[in-house]
Amino acid sequence: SPPFQMGFLPLFIVALAASAARAADPCACVKPVQTIDSIHDPMLFFQQPTEGGILNGVTCSMNCDFVANLDKGSDTFSLQVELLTNNLGPGGKLTIDGMNDTVSIYPSTAPGTVNARSTGDSITISFTEPSTELGEFMIVVRKQPGRPDPVVIKTTTAAPTFAPFDPNFKHNPLLVANDIMLAFDMSSDRIDDYKTFATALIQQLTINPKPMDPTEKEVCGSGSRLTVIGLSSLSGFSNIYAPYWTTSSEQAVGNINSLFKVSSGDFYINPVEDLYIKGFGKSADNSTTNCENRGKIFILLTSNSPAEYKPGQINNHIDFLENGVHQILVNVDMKEAATTYYDEYKNDGTDARNVWSIFNLGVDKDIENFLNNYLVDSKSPMTCQLSDKESSVAIGAGDPVIVNIPPYYDAKATAGLGDWTTIKHYCNFQDTTVKLTRGVIGKQKVCLTVFYDLETGKDFVSIFSGEGDDQVEVVRLTGRDVSGTQFELPDAAGSIVFSSDEKNVYDGFHAEISPC
Repeated sequence: SPPFQMGFLPLFIVALAASAARAADPCACVKPVQTIDSIHDPMLFFQQPTEGGILNGVTCSMNCDFVANLDKGSDTFSLQVELLTNNLGPGGKLTIDGMNDTVSIYPSTAPGTVNARSTGDSITISFTEPSTELGEFMIVVRKQPGRPDPVVIKTTTAAPTFAPFDPNFKHNPLLVANDIMLAFDMSSDRIDDYKTFATALIQQLTINPKPMDPTEKEVCGSGSRLTVIGLSSLSGFSNIYAPYWTTSSEQAVGNINSLFKVSSGDFYINPVEDLYIKGFGKSADNSTTNCENRGKIFILLTSNSPAEYKPGQINNHIDFLENGVHQILVNVDMKEAATTYYDEYKNDGTDARNVWSIFNLGVDKDIENFLNNYLVDSKSPMTCQLSDKESSVAIGAGDPVIVNIPPYYDAKATAGLGDWTTIKHYCNFQDTTVKLTRGVIGKQKVCLTVFYDLETGKDFVSIFSGEGDDQVEVVRLTGRDVSGTQFELPDAAGSIVFSSDEKNVYDGFHAEISPC
């Protein structure tokens, strides 16, 4: 009938509109392919998928591949990526291909500019997450002048070829910047094992030696530097194979290959304290180093205890930490009696943190284990990490609770002590979390007084309040503040999260926490 016909058309139109709306509902990638336009789109923004693929729409869950392109005629330009926000779920991950370094972004990655540039006209950003998660992120891609060379695999005749960035590493060892002193026991029966280990280690690193010309400016944050020394059981005989930190990768490998066993017996370690540890310092004439914010690592390769060692006598211990140096013992089949010297550092009455990290090459043969523990992910037992006890503190009603990162922090703790002068710095690629619990005070506000010295825009301390999924970030610190800034946390429960990147280490973070 006419009334029915007149009513059917509007209903049909409504049904079509509803069908179109439903078609837009499914999860979709948001602007997955974008091209730089110097006028209209000088910056490209990429985010998590949404319902209907609408910018800043309702977040949903699916995997997406995004492509960012340079505009035509930009052969001398490159693309640079900045992570603006990171709220990825536990299983979320971003991978960026087409750069001069493989870039992976995880839930723990701090926002900031990615230390890599595109080598071509485009990059691909791959986002993956479990279907049950609703991870969120925002990335901006900008056009920058200059273009790095494509990544090439370096080869030498001294060691097997390594890929530019092995995915088994948490971070890229080619980026890390440390001063590394390799000390060989030339009286050891296992000298050949140590030569093989050291050569493989060097092949995984970028070595950027200090210029021989003292008037030439050095880039302190670019690559690691090496010094090779030889120790022996011959009293008074030791050797340094080039001026401090001037050794190239090829020269270091050549020096190491030239090592041979010169005698038998226990080696003398005193030359390290008398001569070589000064190489980690800064001299007025720039003869050693002018890069005081590098990480400092001393690697001793031996299966023996020093000739000077007498059980129970600690006067021949070297105070590495007082020189800002982390010491690592690499050994093969060391006898238990020989380890006593190194173990006694834990109780030598100087600094409880002046301890040896011990790596057994006979057990942990894989070079990846060494790098992942000491260079590209500074886990325990690196001395800059906290113990289990220090990683969880209860806020009480009495004296303030002290949190120090690194644990041997001895820098500025009050506003009236002048400039910080410590050389005891935190580590590169260090991630440290301190859990705060309510203790006996229950849920109430707590007050913090903080002092910190961090690499600006690269190393961070984030302070959270609350428990579990209810934690909220109250403050995020970077740079330097020695004034004793104070602020409140709404709940004593929470956490302090410290993170550093691959280069430039500073004094660290100090907090005093008590009920308000």
